[in-house]
Amino acid sequence: MASQELLLAILETRYDYFSARVILKEALQAANLTEKKSYDPEEIGSLSDALGKIGDRIDGVVAKLKELQSGGGEKPGKQEAPAPAEASEKKEADKKPKKK
Repeated sequence: MASQELLLAILETRYDYFSARVILKEALQAANLTEKKSYDPEEIGSLSDALGKIGDRIDGVVAKLKELQSGGGEKPGKQEAPAPAEASEKKEADKKPKKK
């Protein structure tokens, strides 16, 4: 069994707070599931399949849900995204002495 909070935490690794809730509701509707406090492995599988159809760039979310469905997985933590290459290049450029 997985709680709704856990599913939202997984969705929040891809979406912001509010978007995660909207996507969960849309996925539940697409999977013909009702909103409740916890979901069994079969329902998680249906939810994962529905997310695959309605979501964009959600491979990581679907993988976490499949892992959760098979009995594995832990509560995901917020992970910081790596700095974009442009930002690190700008920092390097700032370190170089400027020509006069």
